[in-house]
Amino acid sequence: MKLSNEELGTFFREIRKARKLTLKDISNENVTAAQLSKFERGISNLTFDRLFSVIDSLNMSIEEFAYAMNGYELNNFQSFIMEIENAYDRKDEFHLLKMKEQLFLTENVTTNDRIKRVLVESHLWKLNWFLKTDYKVNRQDAKYVADYLMSIDEWTNYEVYLFNEIIYFISIDTVNVLAREMIFRNSFYQDILENKKTVLICLLNIYNVMIHTGNKDISRFFRNKIKEVLPSNSNYLYEKISFDCSKAVEDYVFNDSQDGLMKIKKIIGNLEELGLHEFSSQLEYDLKNIINHYSKGGGNPYDNSD
Repeated sequence: MKLSNEELGTFFREIRKARKLTLKDISNENVTAAQLSKFERGISNLTFDRLFSVIDSLNMSIEEFAYAMNGYELNNFQSFIMEIENAYDRKDEFHLLKMKEQLFLTENVTTNDRIKRVLVESHLWKLNWFLKTDYKVNRQDAKYVADYLMSIDEWTNYEVYLFNEIIYFISIDTVNVLAREMIFRNSFYQDILENKKTVLICLLNIYNVMIHTGNKDISRFFRNKIKEVLPSNSNYLYEKISFDCSKAVEDYVFNDSQDGLMKIKKIIGNLEELGLHEFSSQLEYDLKNIINHYSKGGGNPYDNSD
């Protein structure tokens, strides 16, 4: 939703008044009450840094302000993500297939269209854990997204999310390069809670992939990076359990340790007792893949791309 300067000022005043704040309450060292008054009446503009500082004084995040400005509706891409996540949570295979069909019927395909195709395919692939299906992700589309990510100089939560969805469908070398780019290019945003969680989940998936390369040094690098960024508080319980499982897998892969397998089975049992069936099913699926892989001496156990 694009607003004129006057409309933006009017909207800002409405939000301020709705939050029972005066001009004096939200003025600061960067913006005076008089400047705010002119802004609200459409007489003058505020630079981005000044606008962001007074939005912060409203005790709102930039995302919350933008959401309100958009009529309390998600933007098109956010709505798309919500749709595929909801379909995945319901295990609605047919809804995801319908979304995929619509995307492949699209003419004059854009970058966003190709990205959306991969996202739908990756969620169908994840349904294999629960529905005993055999969905795959197109390797060329995944490579296209990887090339796109390589071209972005500064990563936000959006780029980390995309990377996390293609990790298992691109080459190990590409994963390694992009992972290090993510760590460097997203460093400015990692203090934001949502970003930190997304980065951690992505690092955990990278760590899992690297374990199966057989390269101890690379695996150790990402294990240490996770230790570095994983907070100790209870908000990260999922990430902590996943990390414990990954370390147990590493112990099994590199040391042929049966203790590693027993630790994973114990974690799965504990999750079942707590009623966290989806999480335990995911780990059980991964465990079966790993055991089958190393009993047969095959390739990457996560190689499910075309």
